[in-house]
Amino acid sequence: MDIFEELNVKYPIIQGGMEGISKSKLAVAVSNAGGLGLIGTSGLSVSEFKKEIDLAFKSIDKSKIFGVNIVLNEDGIDDKIEYTISNKVPLVTISAGNPKNKIKQFKDAGILVICLVGNSEMAVKCEEYGADGLIFSGSEAGGFISSVTTMAGLVPVIKSVNIPVISAGGYGDGSQLLAAQAMGAIGIQMGTRFLIAKESPISDNYKNLLLDSKENDTVLIGEDLGVSIRQISNNFTKEINSIENLKIGQLIDLYTKGMVKAVNEGNLEEGHFLCGMSVGMIEKEQTVDDIIKEILSEYNQAKDRLFND
Repeated sequence: MDIFEELNVKYPIIQGGMEGISKSKLAVAVSNAGGLGLIGTSGLSVSEFKKEIDLAFKSIDKSKIFGVNIVLNEDGIDDKIEYTISNKVPLVTISAGNPKNKIKQFKDAGILVICLVGNSEMAVKCEEYGADGLIFSGSEAGGFISSVTTMAGLVPVIKSVNIPVISAGGYGDGSQLLAAQAMGAIGIQMGTRFLIAKESPISDNYKNLLLDSKENDTVLIGEDLGVSIRQISNNFTKEINSIENLKIGQLIDLYTKGMVKAVNEGNLEEGHFLCGMSVGMIEKEQTVDDIIKEILSEYNQAKDRLFND
């Protein structure tokens, strides 16, 4: 099964469910441009999430669909799941927790389920639980990441299962979409590239920081705790990595507060600027429509180079 064909999504490009960023305006823009936009549960209260779902249904082209990224380990997630199901959102992606019971709940409601995984062992489990597809996200991604790179991990994940796999982590150019398909993925998920979109709700300081950053300007926090989170290096990341005996709860609290300071305030000193290594490919702010058109142009150019040179 090709999930994109099943849902009548024109282009095999999913927008990532970024905390406090993947709201209706961005998701609808991606879907209307021919990709698959996601509204993320993370970083939104239950009432805020419901509002974003309602706004998306009101503003999306009636021939298009959007999905929801379900982050299992957050407060209010059961209420958000119930609202997602009651509104018949056609697809969900699931991350940050054991999806076993939730997969059945969604599938019983007729909703397609894609699980986010970081290795082949997780992939096999999710297939056993009944997932319709997988997103393998490599360590080049922003936010919470796998310990395995996209290039090294994608093929083992694809070979381990019989359901379709979408690749994520480090994507920002159409030639990479072609490469992912060559390795067996049905498409890609991008987060960082859409951060700079005109429809993205992040602060101007955040966008300017992305434009000024290169692929080697990201750093990880939380590695010693077994939780790796990638963002742009700044005083915030240096302070966190210098804290002795840092606890996981303390890290998550600092991360959450830092995200608010980055997304809403653009606080360059105290903000957590979520970002993947693909930031080095970002050259300008564009509309979502222009981003997807550029990805497709790069994809076709890469195909021409490969097969016609």
